Formats: sequence, structure tokens, C-alpha cells
Amino acid sequence: MIAVGNDGDVMMNIQEMETAHRIGLSLALVAWVDGAIGLIEDRQERDTGDCADLSFNDIAWDQLAKAFCRSHVGCRTRADLRDALVADAKKMPPFALSTYL
Repeated sequence: MIAVGNDGDVMMNIQEMETAHRIGLSLALVAWVDGAIGLIEDRQERDTGDCADLSFNDIAWDQLAKAFCRSHVGCRTRADLRDALVADAKKMPPFALSTYL
């Protein structure tokens, strides 16, 4: 199973990843990294014409994955992402696949 979201989505819903880990779900999490909580920014701009700075940096994806006893693969290209997703199907997939595509 593959879950896909951006980094803001992941950080706002990390509790769901704990549930997946606890019940032993074989889940690969693909996080599109843009360093912002874009949906909230869009909503604030639409409603008020302005928005607070909701940018953030430096999520330690490797440490986050380690907290769930899993691994992290940083992907810089589509080929990296493809290779990480299809690597050894018999093993537990990487927990966090952060990508800057």
C-alpha cells in the first residue's frame, strides 16, 4: 500500500502513521516536499487576501522513519522514486520516501 501526500499533510496527520505501524500495515509513505502547508496558505489567501508564513524546513525524515522502526529513502528523481517503490517486494517497504520532484 502506498500513501501519498505533501510534507505538510504528513506532519498534520502523523498519528495515522502510528496506527499503520501498530497494526503492522505494510505502507510506503511518499511525501512531496515543498516546505509549506499549502492548503492552509491557499485558504487564507482566498478568504483574507493575505496569509501567515506557514513555511517550515528540515523535517528529519530519516529520524521520523526510525521512530516507526522503518527506513527512509530520499528521492531526487523519478527514477529514484520508482526504484524505491519496486525494491524487493518481499521486504517491508521504506516508511518515508521524501521527494523533491
